[in-house]
Amino acid sequence: MKILVMNDTLKLKKGGVESFSGKWESYSSELGVEVIVIEGTDPRLMTELMKSDGFMTRFSTGLNSRRDCNRLLNLAETVHGLPVYPNYSTRWFYEDKVVQAQLFDSSGIVSPKTTVVYSLEDALAFLHKSTFPIVLKLATGASSSNVTLLRSKEEGIKRAHELFGSGLFTLAHPQVGPFSPLRRAYHSTRYFLTHRLPPLPHDKSLEQGYMLFQEFIADNDGDIRVNVIGDRVWGYRRLNLPGDFRASGSGVRDYDHTKIPESALKTAVMLADKLNSQSLVLDFLEQDGQSVLVEISYTTSPEPVANCPGHWKVSRRGDDFAFNWIDKPLRIEKAILEDFVAKIRGVPQGSLAQ
Repeated sequence: MKILVMNDTLKLKKGGVESFSGKWESYSSELGVEVIVIEGTDPRLMTELMKSDGFMTRFSTGLNSRRDCNRLLNLAETVHGLPVYPNYSTRWFYEDKVVQAQLFDSSGIVSPKTTVVYSLEDALAFLHKSTFPIVLKLATGASSSNVTLLRSKEEGIKRAHELFGSGLFTLAHPQVGPFSPLRRAYHSTRYFLTHRLPPLPHDKSLEQGYMLFQEFIADNDGDIRVNVIGDRVWGYRRLNLPGDFRASGSGVRDYDHTKIPESALKTAVMLADKLNSQSLVLDFLEQDGQSVLVEISYTTSPEPVANCPGHWKVSRRGDDFAFNWIDKPLRIEKAILEDFVAKIRGVPQGSLAQ
């Protein structure tokens, strides 16, 4: 069996690299498969794809990465019928918080009350009748970069005119980086004198024409992250930094699995089954004793999960689930490859676990 894998190696800001493709290659001999890692720009890509039994990649939040990988995944999966990871069932909602809110609502999943408006008039009407604070999100973005807390009607009105005007690439604080007033003044002056347009963020999408408001759920000092791959489930808590209501991107984690409510685990497995996803990542808050689902993804940074002291093995019993704690770490890259190979071989999911 030959599996083609697109190189996804990322250099981390904190040092070191992150590479699903490298891990998949290292695990290949254990599973008796040949993994060929190839660059996305390699002219042999199409030839190698057609000689393969499956295609795997892992793309991130960047606009270019999502676009390029989705092109290949769609071609391999829908035209040539190749098994792929992530398949369409696993990736269709990625980096789209609007459709995620619609998914939760239509599936009866407990989630923060969410309102999406598509005109400036509707946005202003919503803001005038709202109680603050309220959360504003862009459809895209990771590590809380496009999540902010509106503390007043006036702040919301300012954002409304931005999003229904020229649009925004990010909700990050405008006083730093490429969006600082000094840089904006420089590029405005240069355009006036030379008609040269300012450089745009090369890997971000321009968000405009909508606003996504979400209920602010208070009294949470962090969130709960749950990962589901087949019959394996991981869970840990991410803690807020002082003065911040967001846990994503804080880097502060609590790996005590006894603090993960079973309601979150059950919702996670239920949704993973409903979507028929190969991998699912879910973020929960807690409200009135309930686990409230906020966002989902198909992928996450593997190192925090690798630091979990163990994982649960889930047994499905009709519409109910039983969770058996396995006091043994397991990397998500290995679990993904095991299930992918098992699917191609036509053997039960999880049967290749080492």
